[in-house]
Amino acid sequence: MLRVSMPLSRLEMTCPKSPGSHTVGMTPLPATRQEAKAWYADKLAVAGKLGSDHYREARRWLARNDLFYLLVAVLKRADINHDWLFARCREVQADPNGHLDLWARDHRKSSIITFGLTIQDIINDPDVTVGIFSHSRGIAKQFLRQIKREFEANADLRELFPEIFWDNPQRDAPKWALAMDTPVLTVGGWKRHGDLVPGDKIFGSAGQIITVTGNSGPLVADCRRVRFDDCEMVASSDHLWAVECKRSTSQPWRDAKIEIKTTDELEAKTKKARLPGTPVVDLPAVDLPLDPYVLGL
Repeated sequence: MLRVSMPLSRLEMTCPKSPGSHTVGMTPLPATRQEAKAWYADKLAVAGKLGSDHYREARRWLARNDLFYLLVAVLKRADINHDWLFARCREVQADPNGHLDLWARDHRKSSIITFGLTIQDIINDPDVTVGIFSHSRGIAKQFLRQIKREFEANADLRELFPEIFWDNPQRDAPKWALAMDTPVLTVGGWKRHGDLVPGDKIFGSAGQIITVTGNSGPLVADCRRVRFDDCEMVASSDHLWAVECKRSTSQPWRDAKIEIKTTDELEAKTKKARLPGTPVVDLPAVDLPLDPYVLGL
């Protein structure tokens, strides 16, 4: 289904009048921005008189069930506080899936759908898996970083949903922490893990080139020495590993499932779990003074 929304100057010619209040479950949501502002104030005032816990629960409900409230009041997106954008929030929330949304550029489609609706989906179901696609990988990663920054920095989200968001992400979140002298392959050769800087080009799990965006610096952590068949590494006890796991030794590895385990959850000397094989790296093309095949490579 194609859903087309036009700029405000043409709204009266292209959009039908509101059919009435939208509903969430059995609770009607106000159909206009002015009605919504009064409704929010009334509901929160009643909840506030009952105590801080009731007030917090009222805000949690609004954030989970009213996309406009989430964007404007919790995510502090004052630019969304507009009648036309209010209508788009109601439109998207009423029927979020199965549409190709064609909006004029700079009319906040990404802010409402990719940013706001994704966050609302996550606070309603923290285990949901979300895919963000764009015409380029870099654009998609920009949206991912925007959402990640919001999760880390938004105090209201942390206060309203402490069961979902860490109060202090730098302290509490699982750390992919390796010893500083762990060798890491970059496009320019090997570097120590602790020497990586933003802008370095390293390789992802599929062998693709990825860019280092930050380095936390030295961390004090409870560490383990992990020995493999051909090497050993020092990692923090809560370092996360992608592990291929199968139900029984007779199950073929091609049917194994990927599970994320901490260092302390790794099983030693098991035939039912292993780390994925090292991928073929996608090195950039360069001119060499001698063809590698001359040396048998």
